[in-house]
Amino acid sequence: MFSNVKKWADLPPGVQKSIGFTIAAWMGHWAFFGFYFKNSPNGFPQNLFYRHVGIGALICFFLALQRPWAKWLGAMGNAIAFLYYLMWIGLAYKTKPLLAGVMIVIVLLFISSTYYLFCKESAEFFKVRHENPHMLFPENKPDKPGPRR
Repeated sequence: MFSNVKKWADLPPGVQKSIGFTIAAWMGHWAFFGFYFKNSPNGFPQNLFYRHVGIGALICFFLALQRPWAKWLGAMGNAIAFLYYLMWIGLAYKTKPLLAGVMIVIVLLFISSTYYLFCKESAEFFKVRHENPHMLFPENKPDKPGPRR
């Protein structure tokens, strides 16, 4: 599972930024979610919070593992979070402008993450990973192909 993972220093800068912005955006989302609902009169929605933590953690984990399909998974997660925040910003911008400002920062992190996921360097990196995962890591290429089933 971890044999084809490149070290952080060996990744192209666009891929590093995409993974970094994705992790920062999801961490900001978890922090905002926790602080926002901590004092909620309806109580803290633990199940919903754990779902968000699970989804975000898996997206970050698979991006860090550099799976070829993780780019699309990250983009879909970012799009869903973006729409979620648009709704929240629409509800809070008049009554709680500071809260809306924090949400805008988190939205900008998700937008930056998506931008760097689809920048030229990242697109080429994930395309090569998809077409031939051993091309980036020739030392991990098997010597002989296994039996076909």
